[in-house]
Amino acid sequence: MPGLGPTGANALGQYIRWPRPTKAAYAGSDYYEIALVEFQEQMHRDLPPTLLRGYVQLARPGGPCGLGIPSSAPP
Repeated sequence: MPGLGPTGANALGQYIRWPRPTKAAYAGSDYYEIALVEFQEQMHRDLPPTLLRGYVQLARPGGPCGLGIPSSAPP
């Protein structure tokens, strides 16, 4: 299983990105916009990708966040 942040990358180089709040939506508050999505993730190097469901952050300064986002995606 991937860990949090680049230092938590598994043997496949996958990791879960830290969420970042959007400050512009509500002044003085942290705002997170999330969605439940389907994605494919390779769980082990000897197995084919598996269809999963998980949460991702949609509105994130600097790019997407969450499972199913390759570690090569922009931070």
